[in-house]
Amino acid sequence: MSRPVGSLALALTLLLAGCGGVASGPATETPRVTPVEVPTTTPQPDRFVAPGMTADRLVDPGALQQSHAATLANTSHTFREVVTRRAPNGTLLSRYVTLVTRNGTTIRYRFDGDRRAGDDGPWPVDRYVTGDRVYTARTNGTATTYAVDAVSETGRRVPLSPSDYAASVTRVFGLLPIQVEETVRSGDRTRYYLETAEPRDVPPLRNATFTGAVTPEGVIDDYRVSYEASRDGRPVTVTVTVSIDDLGTTRVARPVWYDRAVAGAD
Repeated sequence: MSRPVGSLALALTLLLAGCGGVASGPATETPRVTPVEVPTTTPQPDRFVAPGMTADRLVDPGALQQSHAATLANTSHTFREVVTRRAPNGTLLSRYVTLVTRNGTTIRYRFDGDRRAGDDGPWPVDRYVTGDRVYTARTNGTATTYAVDAVSETGRRVPLSPSDYAASVTRVFGLLPIQVEETVRSGDRTRYYLETAEPRDVPPLRNATFTGAVTPEGVIDDYRVSYEASRDGRPVTVTVTVSIDDLGTTRVARPVWYDRAVAGAD
């Protein structure tokens, strides 16, 4: 784990230079002082230390969560979540992927999955939000249906807003002890790598763990949560991985089925 050394180095420098307040006996001669140039600027602290963080610790999870939500609410981005469930022998039981691209009020939400026999999870859905309309394509088996609705009527049907991201992070931080495992400095910017000190049982979940990374702006742009649980009396291991990319550069593509949805609404 990276740790700040500036204060310690300064203290040692002052002590070795005779400025540590320890008497070293009477002076035998008057030292000559060589003039040096005095800096005209005052060193500034790190400009990009994430809210709620110090150089090596997470001190205020609430401040980090608020920064995470506020930054994403005002910055275009691409959100990707993958949820997998596996049997104890490693066999894949299900894998679901959620992809959200967001730029202002234009949003594309896509959900799809790798369904196994007996899996009763939801079917794929694709939503496109622009202006005051929500365009939806929903697939059930081999059939796809389309709908066009007003945002005011269906706003809560477009999930995973930045506040939703933040709520998920808040729950994790509230349940698991999170520590900074490593910090990486680049100029005046610090990137943090977080993890749980050890697996923890959070009934009914077992052996829950978390790893994640925090940008200097306070966005948790990469994290992984894993735990063991029971489904229909059978043990399963669940892993959730999230990445947030293309901050400030995400563009939202109109879906190829857009015209079909519009035609169906006429």
